Amino acid sequence: MESTGVWPVIVARVVRSGNVRGALEWVARGEAEAGVVYRTDAAVEGRVEVAFVFPVGSHPPVTYSAAVLARSPRPELAEDFLSFCRSEIAAEIFRAAGFGWVPEASGSRRQTGRTYLPDPWSAVRLSFLVALAATLAGFVPAVWLGWVLARKDFIGKSVLATVVLVPLVLPPVVTGFILLSLLGTQAPLGAWLAELGVPIPFTLLGATVAALTVGLPLYVVSVRNAFQTVDPSYEEVSWTLGRRPWPTFARVTFPLALPGIGAGAVLAFARALGEFGATVVLAGNIEGSTRTIALAVYTLLESPRGREVIWVLVGASVALSLLALLGFEALSRHQRKQVGGRRGH
Repeated sequence: MESTGVWPVIVARVVRSGNVRGALEWVARGEAEAGVVYRTDAAVEGRVEVAFVFPVGSHPPVTYSAAVLARSPRPELAEDFLSFCRSEIAAEIFRAAGFGWVPEASGSRRQTGRTYLPDPWSAVRLSFLVALAATLAGFVPAVWLGWVLARKDFIGKSVLATVVLVPLVLPPVVTGFILLSLLGTQAPLGAWLAELGVPIPFTLLGATVAALTVGLPLYVVSVRNAFQTVDPSYEEVSWTLGRRPWPTFARVTFPLALPGIGAGAVLAFARALGEFGATVVLAGNIEGSTRTIALAVYTLLESPRGREVIWVLVGASVALSLLALLGFEALSRHQRKQVGGRRGH
């Protein structure tokens, strides 16, 4: 893109996918206007059209190399396979699939260029903001769901508890795909939100939604346990003194459960800090917009000079996670002491 002169124009709008197939899927679903993929991938996807082909010489050639492993248990079979790959029959198979044929005599000359390294502190700042926003956004639903599951008995309670915990057991990438199917600009709900000026995919809001979805189950479980540790007799005493249910909740139940609720918030914050799978599918990997610590580390692992800054992100991630877990342990201990002391009294 630099050699063709378009990179400065589009750099602010580029969404980096984890792989070519992911980028192709975004374009095929209409979430992205265009994508850069291999010609062979575009050829097998009927929902896209090739709009532009980068000219030869504008980029290093994309080649696939083959060799016999030094420790191959059956080197003769590997040699036979390589011999077949050099045959004209194999060449026809490759051409039919869209691959070109590079003669061995051409060698494997590698072109070098600049290596772009992402700003580590931008990723740290975004991770903190996303985790904090997800924790704050999840406060009301977590408290309500935790209280309902702890204090109410009704038909479908087990179903509700199961639905709440589903993101905890689903692979994060699957969770991200479900979110993209529901909130993508081509989905009814996502299209409606986009019309209101609140698009979800490839935005900071999308990263927050992904972090909230995967962290909410831990939030609800902790809040539910906090309410279950509060002795219902305190609420009954408040009722006998003429307090209605809502004032009783606000002045008795909630304060007693508050340390446990805080522990749940800290645990959800820590989970949001480490979120990767759902975020990369729903929000993409955009420098300065959705690239959190996990995404930045993933990007740096693919960079030849990534180790120069990757330890900054690792250190920041470990430090933030340890602080969050220490806060969770302290609040949980305070909750146990508070409830135990009141029961003893």
